[in-house]
Amino acid sequence: QSVMNSLSRGKKAFGDLIPWTVSEQDPDFGSLSGGRIVRIAVHPDYQGAISLLEEMLSPRKDLPPLLLKLNERPTEKLDYLGVSYGLTSQLLKFWKRAGYAPVYLRQTPNELTGEHSCIMLKALNEEEEDVESPRENWLLAFWKDFRRRFLSLLSYQFNSFPPSVALNILQNKNMKQELKPRLNRSELETKFTPYDLKRLEMYSRNMVDYHLIMDMLPSISQLYFLNQLGDISLSVAQSALLLGVGLQHKSVDQLEKEIDLPSSQLMGLFNRLIRKVVQLFNNILEKAVEEQMITAKEIVMEPTIKSLSEDLEEAAKEFQAKHKEEVEKLKGMDLTQYMIRGNAEEWNDVLKTAGQNATIISIQGAKRKQDSVEKGSIQLQKKRMKKNKEKKQKWTK
Repeated sequence: QSVMNSLSRGKKAFGDLIPWTVSEQDPDFGSLSGGRIVRIAVHPDYQGAISLLEEMLSPRKDLPPLLLKLNERPTEKLDYLGVSYGLTSQLLKFWKRAGYAPVYLRQTPNELTGEHSCIMLKALNEEEEDVESPRENWLLAFWKDFRRRFLSLLSYQFNSFPPSVALNILQNKNMKQELKPRLNRSELETKFTPYDLKRLEMYSRNMVDYHLIMDMLPSISQLYFLNQLGDISLSVAQSALLLGVGLQHKSVDQLEKEIDLPSSQLMGLFNRLIRKVVQLFNNILEKAVEEQMITAKEIVMEPTIKSLSEDLEEAAKEFQAKHKEEVEKLKGMDLTQYMIRGNAEEWNDVLKTAGQNATIISIQGAKRKQDSVEKGSIQLQKKRMKKNKEKKQKWTK
């Protein structure tokens, strides 16, 4: 509560660097109790020796005590041990091996040393905490938040970090992280357009230059280091290359000096990296299409209730009953309109006239015959009138 009151008034106490600094990011941190390692005195001959972490110290015999024994005073219950130091590669490795995790890194370097102040914590009494305690895995939550913010700041104040140091900060075996669910199709389409995916595939086939996909590398790098690309595995060199190009926005020439590999080898590693990413994205899209497809129903063969002969007899009875009903309907209908016209003599005449190669033949109906006869009589009458008229004109002359 005192930390919150002081921060609300804009005041910051001297000496307690860790609780005041971390409480600015999460006010609940002030409720935890912790100790700070201020200095570790090491003989010059043993500085940098990793064996110090494994050395077991025992008191000398027959010496008068200078201080009180630990069992003579009650011990404080601490939630964490913390340390603050100027970030270097050697010190970072030392404290990580001791089980500490970074939770804060100052963005501006120290004016005197040029180093960035780093705060690392180690949780204590983890086995005594209740399983349902709200403070369970509090250090893991701080570490995840620090890691996410550090990834976003790599293109700003931390751009000058060598990729090896940045990777060492991001990777910590003491913090067990669960893999996040792999991207689905909707999440993939919010970050990349179909044209982006096509360009990635073209580069993986060596059809275009790597400059054509540079705009997608920050998103790919964020997804990878936030464990959103599933179980995709990259080598240390590939991870450093992806971090340097995608998050720190460094050129291949810069990384050639910092990673200590020739540019041709770096580009080969980069191409294989993109191939893995393209394969993962294609699997996501294919899986989405499979889920949308209608699954075929499984056909279950079961024995029929009736035998084949019984089934046929029942079908025959149904057909006969239906046929009898239709015949009765036809008997009551006038079918003379469907009767074929003409007699045998007329059909013989038509067949002789049409010949053997005819495909369609017809015979005149009664109405057509009557019309034909009437038409013929009218024409005959007109011819007779014409002849009489000609004779009359001849006699007149």
